[in-house]
Amino acid sequence: MIADDKGEILWSEFIEHLRRIPWSPDDEWLSTAQLQFLRSYATRISQIPVARILSETNTAVGGIGRTWAILELEASGAITIAHDDIYGEALAGALRTDKWQAHYAGALPDFFPIVWRMIENGAYVLQFWQWDDSLRRWSREGALPRDRLLRTLLDALNRSPQTNVAKWMVTFYGSLEPTIKERARDQDLARSLLRSTNRGTVQFAATFTEILHQHGRLDAEALMGATPPLAGLTAIAARQLLDIVVAECSADAALVDIARPVVASALGHSQRAIQSRAKSWLESNGGEELVNQAIAVLSPAVAADRRKPDQPADDRAADPSPRQWRTFEPWPVNEIAERTAILLEDATDPLEVEAGLQAWAALDDPSQLASLTKRAMNPTSHYNLSALVAQVVAAVSGISLHLQYEDPYPGLEFPPLMQSRFEEVRLRLLDGGWPRSLLAAPISSAGWVSTSDLVHRMQANDAAGLPVWRSDLTVALLRLDPDDPERESALELALPQAARSEAWAVIAYALGGPESRVQTASWWVAAARAKSDEPNDHLARSGLDLPGQSRPTGSGFSADELRIIRMSTGNKDFAWFYDQPTVIVDPWQTTRFPNRRSDAFRWAGLTWPRSVEFAASLTAGNFSNSSDYGYEQDGLAATLDAIAESPGRIGPLGMACVIYGLSAKHRLIRAQAAELLSAELGGRLQHSDFVGEMIRRVEGCKLSRWAESLADAASISAESQTKMIRLCTVLLPRLDPTRVGVGAMIEMFDDAVRRSGVVLTDPALLYWLGEFTGSSNAAKAARGLLALARTSRE
Repeated sequence: MIADDKGEILWSEFIEHLRRIPWSPDDEWLSTAQLQFLRSYATRISQIPVARILSETNTAVGGIGRTWAILELEASGAITIAHDDIYGEALAGALRTDKWQAHYAGALPDFFPIVWRMIENGAYVLQFWQWDDSLRRWSREGALPRDRLLRTLLDALNRSPQTNVAKWMVTFYGSLEPTIKERARDQDLARSLLRSTNRGTVQFAATFTEILHQHGRLDAEALMGATPPLAGLTAIAARQLLDIVVAECSADAALVDIARPVVASALGHSQRAIQSRAKSWLESNGGEELVNQAIAVLSPAVAADRRKPDQPADDRAADPSPRQWRTFEPWPVNEIAERTAILLEDATDPLEVEAGLQAWAALDDPSQLASLTKRAMNPTSHYNLSALVAQVVAAVSGISLHLQYEDPYPGLEFPPLMQSRFEEVRLRLLDGGWPRSLLAAPISSAGWVSTSDLVHRMQANDAAGLPVWRSDLTVALLRLDPDDPERESALELALPQAARSEAWAVIAYALGGPESRVQTASWWVAAARAKSDEPNDHLARSGLDLPGQSRPTGSGFSADELRIIRMSTGNKDFAWFYDQPTVIVDPWQTTRFPNRRSDAFRWAGLTWPRSVEFAASLTAGNFSNSSDYGYEQDGLAATLDAIAESPGRIGPLGMACVIYGLSAKHRLIRAQAAELLSAELGGRLQHSDFVGEMIRRVEGCKLSRWAESLADAASISAESQTKMIRLCTVLLPRLDPTRVGVGAMIEMFDDAVRRSGVVLTDPALLYWLGEFTGSSNAAKAARGLLALARTSRE
């Protein structure tokens, strides 16, 4: 509330007064009428809470013009506002021109202390990049002392602000044109920036150091004590610092001893030129032992003259034995409550989620879960499977828990089959339905359902008079093991029942039985997927002739196909999507699922064991963004886990996830993709198919990251190294020789070839290598490979 001499005025009344102020965003200043109104109203007000007056003014009233009105009230002395972060944000957003900034600099109390806080916090000033001129002018006039401003910027950078904030600070610092004396005075702050997690900040610090070195004002000893391992820096920054250290040692021999560890840290850098420079200096300055210790991480071309003649080319262990699938184990009755409580907190294990669904569907005494109701009413997140577990638990107490999703497409919060399976169990508990066996419970972490299990579970539910759950049978059909030796005997049990119901008819069809009339589309589509990956004529004749229906899904619906589906269903919300188990909306057109739902991505891998395409489609677009734009999401790692854990075919979307993963911004994602490639290349990932997909996706990838990832894959074992050499032998001749990063690819290939002792004979590869001329790193590496090939043949 706002108080005046007549009593109290409600907040809503003040808002209404502000609404009456005519305002056009094109106006440069408040009109005379507006100012008169403000001054007359200001006399009635004593104090206004800052959070309310500014945050609600900008949203409820709508616009920076009203913020100016509040600032005018403060400038007139009518109100007192706490100058906290909310105030700073409003100030930075409202004062977008020199005119307004100059006006309020003289009108508002404590204006410059507020500006200092904004700069120190690395916040708000840069929002519009329109304060720079005023900040420079105030610095010249003395309102913002220059020495303090320069150090404040460097000190704020040390607190690792966001990338865009750091970019503004670095740019603005340069625009102040600091002198060599000023840089020398503040070099302690600049040195600490070398260990920043922001690459742009590290590069700024390296250039700052180079300028001081060039002018003879660098504290070299302090620099060497503060320099981080050069192997972890970008090539530009590592080269700059290495050159500075070497040059400083040439000028002062007393620095050599403390410089050796710094230079030795460059031996592990991915760039050959940096390794070679460091190796050469160390060998000339008493660091031979450091070089010997780093032989394992040196490029073979750099270390060639130090390798012992009798040293084997590669003595790494062979690839580990094939992974083992975990057996599905139902929950003991006395552990149901405890393990449900765990899923309320963490539902990342897909096999445990399946065990939970099975336990809740078969629960004789749902009251076992009643003690968890309070916890379920406050789910930790609305973006994961734990939230769906919370809905199930709440249903035990007769509560329909409605979750508030922020997705732009209501009804697509989770992949539909997954959400509807939870919904079937939830409704059974909410309505007090009879216990049952789930048809879709897998026999292991591979996701398969045995044919005999499906038939026996159906018979048990029939005997209890229980109706078939649509999504439960759909997923069970998708999970039927195509290599199950009991398929024929299961068909013999199912055939006599086929005339009784559509459910039995579709089970018989999935096991190899006769065609029947299609009524529940999702069942028949799932049965077709269980029979074969080939197009299905029966579905096509029944009117189900779209990708994911009669045609196994590929890379998703095109824009024309989506238009046809909308017209045929008349449903803008894609209700058809719920009833088609392998339909994939094009992942390159839209991102359907929030990034934080990583547990759902792993569970999706169990949905269709024959193929990883359904799981891969959920995040393929996010993988592309990670490679192309550097966006990182938790779901990337979970999707790679799902692909690795699945026995299914890796199609174009699965390959795209791996390919973009090899080029992802985050090193951990790249390492995970490299491990998957090492394990599957030559198996589920055939060389020719994978190389073709790499060329198709190359425009969205960075070759330097590919080179690093392929080198990681090659380092896993001798067998993996052979796989990567074979892959690159086919891949390299198909790359554009002028593409950025191709040199890194050739150097990586050269290292692998030298380590393995393989003799290069492929004509296409040798011809492509011969096209490189000049003195670039790519040309040098290409010539080295050609010379090695000639020597090996001789």
